[in-house]
Formats: sequence, C-alpha cells, structure tokens
Amino acid sequence: MDANLFLLPKLIVNPGGKLTLNIFEDRYLRLLENSIMNNIPMAVGHASHESFQNSVVVHHEKFPHVYEEVSFGTPQILTQTAQGSKLIVINALGKGRISQSTLTEDGFNRIELEEVQCCNELDSDNVFLYRRLKSLTRERVEDLLKSKREVELLMDNLERPHELVAFYADHLLKPFDTRLKVFRENDVNTKLRILGQHLVA
Repeated sequence: MDANLFLLPKLIVNPGGKLTLNIFEDRYLRLLENSIMNNIPMAVGHASHESFQNSVVVHHEKFPHVYEEVSFGTPQILTQTAQGSKLIVINALGKGRISQSTLTEDGFNRIELEEVQCCNELDSDNVFLYRRLKSLTRERVEDLLKSKREVELLMDNLERPHELVAFYADHLLKPFDTRLKVFRENDVNTKLRILGQHLVA
C-alpha cells in the first residue's frame, strides 16, 4: 500500500483515532492535495532529528528519522483560511510498517507500507477496565470542553474499544514514552492493560 507521509515530532497517533491538523506549509499542502485527488492515504509518523530504536530514514531536512510503524488514514478538509492554510482531520484506518520511502517531485515522502494486523476485539476479562477508562475519559473531557452537548458528541464517537483507547492515549495520556508503548502494541487488550497500569500509578 502507498501512503503520503506527514512527519510530526513528539507525536504518536494510534489507529482508531482521529487527528486534527492545521496545515500551512507548502510541501504539506501539496501532500494533502495529492492524497485527496488520488485517493492515497496520509500516514502520520513520529519523527526525530536523530536516530532512535526502530527508526527508518526518510528525506527531510529537519526530521529524517521516523519510527518504522505509522498510523494511516483518509484526510478530510474542515476549513480553509484566506491565507491558504487548511484545517483537516485524518480518520485513522490502520497501522503499517514502512518498507520503502521515495521523495516525490513535489518534495514530500511517498512511502510503501506493509499493513500491520491489529486485534480490536475486547476480551471479556477486560470489560471492567474498559468501562473504567470510559468513565474516566468522560470525567476528563467534561473538565476540558465547554458544553455537555460537545461532551456527548465526542463520547458518541468513541463507541468502540479501540477508538476510546486511541483517544485516551493520544489526547489525555501525558508521558510520551507511555504513549509510544501503547502505539507499539497491536492488540487493544494489551493497550488497555498498559493504560490500566498508568491509571493506578
């Protein structure tokens, strides 16, 4: 599978989540246009200026080292400013491992991905932990959002276990190392247990 690579330092996006981005750099505006026009997913990769464990090298002047596994999804434009920047949401579809990277004529990275199979079925012995995480997520979201309607809209979009786990890990979990640990796992039950350890820590 081909995907266009969007690089983000110190950010991990879990499959099942949604990422909102404000895009203004020319290279990434072209990448977005290419993704939408050619129905090519956008992949979001954790990038760094120096090599780290399980990183691969791509073409980038600031952040050439990318974690080998990325989340990928379909971009959707929400709004556009008069200056040309675009607010988008990427609806995550899955997870893949980078097998090859090519620099396009437009100056962005086109990658080939080997799709990583993920288990999104909740085991019965994790139902209590899942309900606890859902309750805690609601409490924390109520503290962050202004209206009850916004809370309900958000929670309604976190119906499935992997969606809730992705949202909590991406938006409410602070330690980066723990977020990366959650991302590396491919089973929602293992991810949930990691978050459970964090909740009682």
